[in-house]
Amino acid sequence: MSNLFKIVVLIIGIILLHANAMSQQLNPSETQFFINPYLSNPALAGMEHQELVLNTAFRSQWDKVLASPKTIAFTADYRSPNNVGLGLNFNSQKAGLLTQTNFLLSYAYHIPLSEQEDDYLHMGFSTGFSNDVLDYSSLIGDASDPVAIGYNGRVVNWTVDAGLAYSKNGFFVQLAAPNLNRTMNKKNDFMADYPIFYAAINYEMQVSDQIMLNPKLVYRGIQNYNNIIDIGVQVQFKEPFSISALYHSNQSYSLGVSYAHLNQWQLVCLYNTPTKSLKEFSNGIFEMGLRFRFANLGVN
Repeated sequence: MSNLFKIVVLIIGIILLHANAMSQQLNPSETQFFINPYLSNPALAGMEHQELVLNTAFRSQWDKVLASPKTIAFTADYRSPNNVGLGLNFNSQKAGLLTQTNFLLSYAYHIPLSEQEDDYLHMGFSTGFSNDVLDYSSLIGDASDPVAIGYNGRVVNWTVDAGLAYSKNGFFVQLAAPNLNRTMNKKNDFMADYPIFYAAINYEMQVSDQIMLNPKLVYRGIQNYNNIIDIGVQVQFKEPFSISALYHSNQSYSLGVSYAHLNQWQLVCLYNTPTKSLKEFSNGIFEMGLRFRFANLGVN
């Protein structure tokens, strides 16, 4: 097999992974909007008092496309009695021959602003790494080729995120700056595949004994790309279902449904329609997640 053909195969794989990474920014995990907001802001690690919260998810994109991207994800966060939040965020994305792994550790501090109300200032940061790996065992051709070997020899990319949030009696406003180190590095000014800010506001309101509404507005910035607005609402029924719907300004929609059991575990199913530019070539993104809550940890 000629070196030219091997190079073409490798380039196609890289394009698939890059397209997956770009899609992750234009259409990130839908669970971040209502189910697992820690994904979008490190300041939200440990939002539940003295609870360990675990989230797992599986995501499948563009099933009509050969070797379409698949993602598995896991997060864990905990809030200690002294209002310190700790978090772990791991995900692995596979597209064709390439796998991208992301690992972050988070620290947050939740400052009470009032003794009588649920009134908090939240601050936090995350740090970790992102690494891309080529699967030599599935490579058609000579795995010892310098083109292939050189890909796995690249330097690991380090990431630093920071965030702030304020919450009071169901009202919530937040601002996060992901990829701070890349944003501040002028050498990356030409790139267009990572988020540079995240701002959101939402308000949980009890409209009846049976229904709670949570409307939310999000504004996201992507490096060298049109900023994206997400607007939607979650409807929480008393027992045990909730539904959610979102419109994204990149001309896609998201729908979700979840089932919660005794506030201990929750099953979530979400679907995101393809953006306008991809509708003719692929179907949408399906995501399924599980959330577990372990309460009263750290209490004697």
